[in-house]
Amino acid sequence: MSEKNNQEKKHPAPKVIRVEVSGVSKEEFLEAAHRSSRSFFIMLLILMALFCGIIMVASDNFSLPAFLGPIFIYLVLFVGYELYIHLSYKQQLQALEMVYEFNAKGWTLQVGDSRAEIDWRGTVKFAEGKHCLFLYNDDSHSSLIPRHCISDKDLQTVRSWFNKSRGESKDFIRARDRAERQEQKEKMRQNRKNNRFWGNGPAWGPWKR
Repeated sequence: MSEKNNQEKKHPAPKVIRVEVSGVSKEEFLEAAHRSSRSFFIMLLILMALFCGIIMVASDNFSLPAFLGPIFIYLVLFVGYELYIHLSYKQQLQALEMVYEFNAKGWTLQVGDSRAEIDWRGTVKFAEGKHCLFLYNDDSHSSLIPRHCISDKDLQTVRSWFNKSRGESKDFIRARDRAERQEQKEKMRQNRKNNRFWGNGPAWGPWKR
C-alpha cells in the first residue's frame, strides 16, 4: 500500500477540471449572440460606408437624403436581429446541457451523445466577456462557458494552459488546415472517380437515370 502511495506521489494523476453547464441565462445568451454577430454588423457597416462614399464621389448633385436608404436598411437589420435573439432565447440554449473537461493538453466538450476533443494548440482564441467565456475553434465559431460555472482558481489554470500553447499554435493550426484541405481534395477526387466509373446514366432513352 505504501509503495502505491509513493508511486502516486512521484507520478501524480494529470489535473482535470470538469465544468458542467445546465442551461444559460438570458444575459449570457444575449452576450453570446452579440459576440457572434459583431463581425457581421461591423463588416456591413464598412460596406455601407464605402457605398455611401462612392455615391458621394460619383454624384454631381450630392444630397443628404441619398444616404437615408442604406442607413434605414442597416437599422432595420440591426433592430430585426435584436428582436429575433430576444424572442428566440427560450427555444435555444435555455435548457442546453454541456460538460467541459480541461487538462494541460486540451479540452473536451460533450453535448448529449456528441463529444468533441480539442487540442489547446488548435484553439484559436480564448475570450472573456462580462457573463461568459468563449473558446474559439476557428475565427467565427466558439463554445461558451458561463462565468458562474467555473471558479476563479480553475479559470486561472485554464487560462494558463491556453497561454502556454501559443508558441506552437500557429504551426499546429496551419498543419491542421493543410490536412483538412488535403482530405477534402481527396474526397472530391474519389467522388469524381466513382462518377466516371459508375456514371449516372444518360437523361434520355431506355437507360435514362
